[in-house]
Parts: sequence; structure tokens; C-alpha cells
Amino acid sequence: MKVAILYGGRSVEHGVSINSARNIFEFIDKANFEPVPIGITQNGQWFLTRGVSKEIEQGKRLHLQLDPSRPAFVTDDGEEAMADIVFPVLHGTDGEDGSVQGLLKTLELPIIGTGVLGSSMSMSKLVTKQMLQQAGLPVTRFLYKK
Repeated sequence: MKVAILYGGRSVEHGVSINSARNIFEFIDKANFEPVPIGITQNGQWFLTRGVSKEIEQGKRLHLQLDPSRPAFVTDDGEEAMADIVFPVLHGTDGEDGSVQGLLKTLELPIIGTGVLGSSMSMSKLVTKQMLQQAGLPVTRFLYKK
């Protein structure tokens, strides 16, 4: 099974994402899974990389084939980086907020982790606390300032 590992990203947590993805890439069971590392620069450009590294732009630039019947990540020279499942190891905005999850959902690519709704709701600490309160779960007192 091919596992696309998305890492880097546009958030201020870019470096944290690289460290997290490096550990996943190193320790994934390669007897059962073939990692396909895909780095996202802080400018939002996607690259197929050989391993997980902060030198993302050393990889091959990727484009997304927007076809739910055959979604693919495609390099400039036409090489397809197919994946059976996508592991978004992206932290912060544009990674944990549901945006990448939504993009992958429209392509019907399965993802590891929380989906669109769970990701977007939990990214907002206010929404999360309000939902926990409404569910009758204990929540510490908090202030919200706009």
C-alpha cells in the first residue's frame, strides 16, 4: 500500500511538521507500506521528495490531477505519484483546519486522521469548548476575546 506523507506546509509550524514526518517516514513498516513523501513549501508549492527534508524544493514539482475516478499527484515530466491513502502530517493552518482534508475528500482519496468537520471544529478552541459544554462534558472556565 502506498502512503503519501504530506509534510511542511504554509503554517508557522512548518518545521515541526518536517520533524514529525521524518519520524513517520523513518519508522513506517516498509514491509507493508511504501511511503511517498510529498513536501509543501511555505509558499504552498508541492514537491515529490526522495525522503523527508527541509530542502523540499529539491524534489520534483507536483500538480494534482483533479479526477475522482483516478486522482494522482503528477510531476512536471508526467511521472505519477499515486497513493492509496494520504497521511497529512501538517500542523496548524492549512493542515489541521480541514482545508487539506476537504481537498483530498473531493478527490475521494482516503486520509489518515480526522476528516473535514472534526479538523475544522477542533482548530477553533472556542468552538471546541462550546461543543464540549453542549455535550455536557466538563470544561475549565475560559474567556474569549475577539
